[in-house]
Amino acid sequence: MFNLAKVFTFYFLLASTIAHANYTEENLKLTTSRGEEIDVTVLYPESNVKLPAVLLASGGGYHKDLPILKQSTEAIADNGIIAVRFNWNYFTKKENPSQGYVAEQEDMQTVLDFLKSNEKVDATKILIGGKSLGSVISYRVFTENEFIRALLLYTPVCTQRWDKDGNELPVPEPIGQVFYPEILSENRQVVITMGNRDPNCDVPMIYNFLKGSNGNVALNMVKGDHSLNIGPWDDPTYQERNAKNIEAAIGMQLHWVKLILD
Repeated sequence: MFNLAKVFTFYFLLASTIAHANYTEENLKLTTSRGEEIDVTVLYPESNVKLPAVLLASGGGYHKDLPILKQSTEAIADNGIIAVRFNWNYFTKKENPSQGYVAEQEDMQTVLDFLKSNEKVDATKILIGGKSLGSVISYRVFTENEFIRALLLYTPVCTQRWDKDGNELPVPEPIGQVFYPEILSENRQVVITMGNRDPNCDVPMIYNFLKGSNGNVALNMVKGDHSLNIGPWDDPTYQERNAKNIEAAIGMQLHWVKLILD
């Protein structure tokens, strides 16, 4: 059985370094124990001491340089926190996810191990999370690494609308318990950020799922779909409104990050 707690061996190659106003951006390739590479972006604020860090995983097809992940990590770094985002190996290779997401768990654990051993990172103050598929994988990694301070979930998956053959179900089914089975009894902080019209997580279903929480789960909700867009992403008339909506969601999540690390 795959064990997330095992330590993966990897190396990193510095591909590029870009200076920004409040941080330095480094683009790396990490290699897992199975010999596969992961494209990683790390944002390092200027500091002479070790800093907290936040690691965010991509969605199934929502890569690391799309607005939610790119702008989230930039906002985090602007606030003096090391921020990391990455792409799944399968995405880079234009393939499909692995069976049971075993390889994706290894991808994320590899990046987490890199952070934990990084001399610039305060390993007692690491938060992780992800968007959609990334929320599912980050939850699994979170449960296997007790040192992680908190879990940040963007647009989690709590509603199933189609069967395995792609046919629409007569009645959507709740699946939050399938992907996040112990989240309600978790003592560490969990923060969820989502849109109110997300077809992959109906508002009534997320509320019903979270009603059994012990108070550890915070829910931020803005208007929008699974990408937090109010209108079509490719419609110029919605471009500004979509951008402001995503910015608002990122601000809510960042507020919690700072509270957790305070």
